[in-house]
Amino acid sequence: MRYLIDTHICLWWWNNDVDRIPSHVSDILHHTEHEVFFSAVSAYEIQLKSKIGKLSLPSKLEASLEKAAIYEGWKVMPVSVQAMECAGKLSLDHRDPFDRMLAAQAITEEVPILSADTKLDAFEVERIW
Repeated sequence: MRYLIDTHICLWWWNNDVDRIPSHVSDILHHTEHEVFFSAVSAYEIQLKSKIGKLSLPSKLEASLEKAAIYEGWKVMPVSVQAMECAGKLSLDHRDPFDRMLAAQAITEEVPILSADTKLDAFEVERIW
């Protein structure tokens, strides 16, 4: 099975804040038979929020988020024009640009998203939590 991981789950995982992640989601992240995708959108969101002081990056992430994701066994999902077109067409009920882009990637790649964020439900994506 293939899954897209939401940014906050990545951060909880990397910060060893795994108590916030339900066991069935943690199982998905642990089992190598699943393909877990780390989005380029999440890399941008993490770096931007770090730059403006909204979050503090753990030192192990400062060198390369891509390498950190690959170390976890996750695959990197690039941003496609198709996904960004989809993001632009999504309902305006939820305007967070990062959520819109991640939802669009989940839709265009036909993968569920691992996320605690109920606001993603406005986009009719398959959300696992």
